[in-house]
Amino acid sequence: IVYLDTLFAPLQEKIDNEKRFSLLYAPIQRSYSTSVKKELIGEPAEYERNTWKTPVTAEANAAFLLDWQEKIWKGPCFTYEYHFWKHQYYDPGFETFARRVYEDVVSMKTIGSDGIIEDGSQRSFFPHGFVFYIYAEALLDRDCDYEKVKEDYFRHIYGEKWKEAEAYLAEISNLFEFSYMAGEKSEDDTVGKRYSPSRVEQLKKIKEVAARGRALAEENISLPVRVQTVSMRLLYRHAEYCELLADMMIEFALGNKDGAKEKWEKLRDDFGAYEYELERYYDHFLAVQTFYMTLDR
Repeated sequence: IVYLDTLFAPLQEKIDNEKRFSLLYAPIQRSYSTSVKKELIGEPAEYERNTWKTPVTAEANAAFLLDWQEKIWKGPCFTYEYHFWKHQYYDPGFETFARRVYEDVVSMKTIGSDGIIEDGSQRSFFPHGFVFYIYAEALLDRDCDYEKVKEDYFRHIYGEKWKEAEAYLAEISNLFEFSYMAGEKSEDDTVGKRYSPSRVEQLKKIKEVAARGRALAEENISLPVRVQTVSMRLLYRHAEYCELLADMMIEFALGNKDGAKEKWEKLRDDFGAYEYELERYYDHFLAVQTFYMTLDR
């Protein structure tokens, strides 16, 4: 496993019988704001005893894999990824993150990975399951057309209102903005990874947009096709989730840690009331645990 300290290819040891092994590449510290671009991969960082800092970008991590392949390993290789761990909760609309998952599956092939398995929740379908769907589709066919697969999926789960639903979710994704939610756009890291007062007005708009999503769901709350009824009811609950999450992120953006903790508790408790209803689609424990880890406790 190429992971943490074993990112570094060995300088002396060799594997005699490659047929007995496979190599597992696990870039746990990578940023998910971009997918790896092979042409941007440079040399791997050198090991510094007791002062080593893990790489962050997709390319900085991939440099270690290529080093293994060049010096040590010519056998089968696959990737251990973390999309459906905490990172999925940084994009409540799932629009940005679905594209990232697709691009990751496609790009990993270019660096010698034969496939991807995931660390994370198997209940990652809130408010919809397109992220999982495009992950599976791209693994089977890396040449699949992202937009065509997406349209087909959304037509099936939302029916005639699929364009309205897709536009709404895209707006939610843009307002939260994945890279900010992941802690990569702080205006002052000494205050917090999500400190960004200039973003407050953008975050305040989320409640207005969520109200439109709720109205769309209410108008289509009972449709002739069961999967569409379920999808609209999930969208209805999702609007409240976005409102609670926006309240918490506003406090983060202002640098108000006590306020963020208070709003986190409200998200945990209020939305936890729906856990039995939503448990097939949404992992409430993992969601609130993800944001608990952002409290800089």
